[in-house]
Amino acid sequence: MSEQQKPKKRFSLRKLIYNDKNLIIISLLAAVCIWIATSMNLSPETTKNISVPLKIDFSDTVTEELGFKCYGESSMTVNVTVRAKKYLAKDISADDLDVKLQTSSVTTTGIHEVPISVSAGDSGDFTVESYYPTVYTGYFDVPEEQEMEIKLNYNTKDYVADGFVAGESLLNEPNVVVSGPKTYVARVSKVVADVNLNDKLSETATINIEPKAVDVYGNKVDYISLNYGAEKLTLTIPVLKVKQLGTHVTLTDAPESVDLSKIKIYYSTDSIRAGVLAGTDIKAAELGEVHFSDLRVGENTFTFNATQLEGITVLDDTEKVTVRVVVPSDYTSKDIDVSAAGVKLNNVPAGYTAKVTALNSDSVTIIGPKSAIRGLKAKNVMLSCDLTAKKGESIKTGTRQLPVTVSIAKADGTWAYGTYRATVELSKK
Repeated sequence: MSEQQKPKKRFSLRKLIYNDKNLIIISLLAAVCIWIATSMNLSPETTKNISVPLKIDFSDTVTEELGFKCYGESSMTVNVTVRAKKYLAKDISADDLDVKLQTSSVTTTGIHEVPISVSAGDSGDFTVESYYPTVYTGYFDVPEEQEMEIKLNYNTKDYVADGFVAGESLLNEPNVVVSGPKTYVARVSKVVADVNLNDKLSETATINIEPKAVDVYGNKVDYISLNYGAEKLTLTIPVLKVKQLGTHVTLTDAPESVDLSKIKIYYSTDSIRAGVLAGTDIKAAELGEVHFSDLRVGENTFTFNATQLEGITVLDDTEKVTVRVVVPSDYTSKDIDVSAAGVKLNNVPAGYTAKVTALNSDSVTIIGPKSAIRGLKAKNVMLSCDLTAKKGESIKTGTRQLPVTVSIAKADGTWAYGTYRATVELSKK
């Protein structure tokens, strides 16, 4: 019989079972399956404690639709005890638990205990035996905001060393926004910050402060938050050294060759008791400036405000200082006739034409020593206007008022008294 004609072998269950080797393998597999099934069914149960974080969120709920906001902890931890087969317990985690708030229970303002529900989620391999806490407690109300000034509460009034005084303290954020439930915001009487200074200061200090909202009795109001623009609130306390400073004004725009020793200055108050920032080189109370264009022959009186002088704080009762600037009698004045046609225009923009159409005065008063004024001629007095545009300013056609500069030639120690302006008309070519 050829190879192709040999009969095919048939599968025989009888031969498989009655084969000793196969029978041993089948018996072992069956024993393992039976052992696994029995172990699973007869495995002892155990309990396991699991901590589940719960975020407090009332968005998209009835509470939010009613316009209420929850004031309390923004998150909490729920401790859950589950019961499961011992071999399953080790794999159960917080992700297998469904922990949530029953938000529909809040429909009015006030303090509410919101029930917490815990379930096994989609798994049926364990049961929830207990959990704690069972409720979330919070205050629910309509939100309210109000801006308030911070009041400082110093623990002592005597906090600077001898020979020094404290300047006006400065908060980097003088106001805060008080926000919280409407009922509690209404209880806020003021916002205060304690300033505790245990050592006497001899230099400027900057300290951090913690403001708090309090009621009329000084008790802190619950559920209130304070909002401000800075990352943290700081208080700067300037510490000034006490000095007796002489009063002083500066004469500006002095003409060349003028003998300043002949110009006498007298003060209603020769010195001021003042506080000066430590480390600064301030040696006088600088009242301000006196321009020569404001000086005529004889006595010229000026009054300066002494309460807001740069770099110092006045400590005595001085509020104003009167300054008399005296131009001696050997000086004189002379009026020189001028006209719009005699005004020179400098720095006219390219592509434009300009002309002076009027002056605010038909004469210029010149002050100076009699010897210089005696020979002064009209040709020695020159008027000019500068049309240079300010940086970033566009050129505009039309009429404008410009200051007039008065230059005096061949007359040492002289100056123009008064302020002069010209009407200038600018147009395109």
